[in-house]
Amino acid sequence: MPNILVGVVDGSSLFKRWYFEAEIEHIEQMTKTEPFIRVGWGNTSGFKPFTGSGDRWGCSAVGSDFYSYGFDGLNMIFGGKERAVGHRKLRRGDVVGCSLDLLVPEIRFTFNGQPIHATFRNFNIDGFFFPVMSLSAKVSCRFIFGGTHGRLKYGPRGSFSPIIEALDKPVHVEECISFGELNKTIYGGPSTILNTAQPFVPLPIDNSGISLPSFAHEVHQKFAENLHELWAMRKIDAGWSWGENRNEQNRKHPCLTAFDRLPSDEQQYNLNLATDTMKTVEALGYHMILDKPPTRTRPLRLPQT
Repeated sequence: MPNILVGVVDGSSLFKRWYFEAEIEHIEQMTKTEPFIRVGWGNTSGFKPFTGSGDRWGCSAVGSDFYSYGFDGLNMIFGGKERAVGHRKLRRGDVVGCSLDLLVPEIRFTFNGQPIHATFRNFNIDGFFFPVMSLSAKVSCRFIFGGTHGRLKYGPRGSFSPIIEALDKPVHVEECISFGELNKTIYGGPSTILNTAQPFVPLPIDNSGISLPSFAHEVHQKFAENLHELWAMRKIDAGWSWGENRNEQNRKHPCLTAFDRLPSDEQQYNLNLATDTMKTVEALGYHMILDKPPTRTRPLRLPQT
């Protein structure tokens, strides 16, 4: 599991639709038992992958208890029960897309970019969710979070954000279970106490009681247009260009166009951001004025040449 937690927090503006991918890099069969691999979401309320955990139901992997939701290419797994939704198990080179919508709530998966037409819905959203994978020996899988932590290959969908945007510290991947001192036949349980972990919770400056001067309402349209222009310049400098649909792999974005051609919700987002920015300036103790600063002039006699 990575050190990324997302959830529903009262009074927080934390986003509630997240996406990540996992790519299978290597699978090698060691015994007669088929290699084991599952990808999905765990929850801090009770996901502890070792025998006897999960309110005594036991849990050997993601999906084996009532606090995690797994997918192996062929089945979706929850509470230890498998439901066939695909055509085959995961193989080397496959990419699993995992989306979490905390508004419904709903969990969906994609298999090499193709949607799986089955979902987990209306589950408990207590605690915090995190990406997790369960692997057997000689199986290697790579998390892809977006940004500088792996370019997403098939997502996210328009209303979802790469889960790396929920991280406010350096990312690292750690085990959910440690095995103690094997040479002394001592086996340990989870090395991380998940239910004490806390996610990043935004605490913006309170500007709810700020009233802007009348001229600020007159110029906030230009402010919003400028914010869009600055965003577009950064995207273009990073190699992005206009595309009908957002595509992380090809760096295409439908909003790389003039402000007046943006969808109404995107225009409104920038207008709200402009207003909130001006209110925050006032909330910090600064004041905006329209008058030009006074200047003093005096005549000068230039030397004749």
